[in-house]
Amino acid sequence: MPGAGERLLDPPAGLGHAATKEIRGSSLLLLGRVIAMAVNLLTQVLIVRYLTKADFGAFAYALSFVTAARVAVTLGHERTITRFLTLYEEERAYDKLFGTLIMEVVIICGMGAVLLLGTLLLRGALVGSLIDEPTAATILWIILLMAPLDALNRFTERIFAVFSHPRAIFARRYILSPLLRLSVVLALIAAHGSGVFLATGYVLASLIGLAFSFWPLPGHTARSRLAAALQPPKTHFSSPRDLRVHSTPSQH
Repeated sequence: MPGAGERLLDPPAGLGHAATKEIRGSSLLLLGRVIAMAVNLLTQVLIVRYLTKADFGAFAYALSFVTAARVAVTLGHERTITRFLTLYEEERAYDKLFGTLIMEVVIICGMGAVLLLGTLLLRGALVGSLIDEPTAATILWIILLMAPLDALNRFTERIFAVFSHPRAIFARRYILSPLLRLSVVLALIAAHGSGVFLATGYVLASLIGLAFSFWPLPGHTARSRLAAALQPPKTHFSSPRDLRVHSTPSQH
């Protein structure tokens, strides 16, 4: 008969199943990352081989602004949203969870509109200072539309990470998005398009990817958990300060 010390070392019930699910999910996401890297490499090679030197330079220059613009439109909340959702869902604080979702969407849409409007108003000043050609300014303004769209895409991925399965992230981020961009490049080659065509296609690909993000979550449990979050008794808008106050021990 095992002793008390041996019983203390026994793993809790269900721990092996949870570890197996974790390994499967991580392996699936790793496979997806490898597939996405291969498809993106093919996409970049086709772009370099087809576009002219001027068009490729303008497109690459505009694309370099997207990452910084995406961080700007989220006000730096991109990596903290998962902690909010996990914390409030664990506590069943669905009013705060719902308020956090609404707050993030409002921030992204509002800051995205400010970014695009400001770029449009300053277009004349940009040409001749940061940009040499009007075509490059057009490509920059078009490609900046990807900033709020990509931010919303990343936001939905955070929701999937909390409420859904790894295969939802695998399908949307590592399969759908790279294939959409590859399709845009193939259409560019077939239509003998230019850098403006490519920039417009990238924006449409981001828009289509965002539309697919609103497809129903797989699994009854995931749908019911998200439905509970989206039907709160009241709305409480949260902020990073709320999280810091909540996580700080009471001093009373």
